[in-house]
Amino acid sequence: MTTIDDKMRIWSQAPSITESDRIDRTERAIKESILLSSDPRVKEAKVFAKGSVKAKTNIRNGSDIDIVVMPKNIFIADYPENFAHTDFGNQLISYSYDDFRRGVRQAIVDKFGGTEVTEGNKAVRIRGTFSGSRIDADVIPAFEHRRYINPNNTDVFHEGIAFFTKNDSKKIINWPHHNFDNTIAKHESTGRRYRKVIRVLKNVRREMQDQGIDAAQDIASFLIESLAWNAPDHLYSQWTLGTDVFNVLDHTISATYTQEGCDEWGEVNELKYLFKGSQKWTRQQAHSYLVATKYYLEAI
Repeated sequence: MTTIDDKMRIWSQAPSITESDRIDRTERAIKESILLSSDPRVKEAKVFAKGSVKAKTNIRNGSDIDIVVMPKNIFIADYPENFAHTDFGNQLISYSYDDFRRGVRQAIVDKFGGTEVTEGNKAVRIRGTFSGSRIDADVIPAFEHRRYINPNNTDVFHEGIAFFTKNDSKKIINWPHHNFDNTIAKHESTGRRYRKVIRVLKNVRREMQDQGIDAAQDIASFLIESLAWNAPDHLYSQWTLGTDVFNVLDHTISATYTQEGCDEWGEVNELKYLFKGSQKWTRQQAHSYLVATKYYLEAI
């Protein structure tokens, strides 16, 4: 008889070697497409993975990959109040994000073929249908984003990425390097349980979605990671993985019951509030999801 602890051990596993190989092949093929671009800005761009695949918080048979393509020596910056780019020795340039995005898309189409590529609002989507050897991928054309924090030191800034939606030119800022570094640190400080708990919660969400449970339908993977991030380290590394999962659920359920309980919570990157400002989720939505997840697990 399969117990809940048995299920959690299965849910906590990273993708198989075969799936990981498909991920690696996809990333290499995208890098090759960029290197073959006829646009010098695209050809010389940095190409790197971000998100759950990069942080190894992805689950089995549910992996696609986010790849950032970012031109060198071009960035968008936020400065301390009452300061501007000239105060930091930076110069304005006239290079168009739209031109860069078109160049990236063309390079991908040239490599993969037009039938494999679609253009979404945020990314260029590649279907992983080539002989079953690749996985789906979102390629995100982006500029470097810098958040300067010290007016007296022009070399001190947080590095992220910035890109614009195709439909309404909305600027979106991500912090992939901070997300990755903080994930690694949290995983080690929790006895290497942080990633496992995240995978369990993502697998449970997938089961709940498959069963049509409303509370799980629009829950982003990164929200799950950030909720687990805000659970204190001592709640992990308990006797069983199941204990860790319920500890994290109990803590986050209690904290998200009111805004005051999680008002200072941040995303994994600790550069953006989790429940303040413009987010695609709400505290109430997160709380409902967490309660439903605990109820679902208790019913197994």
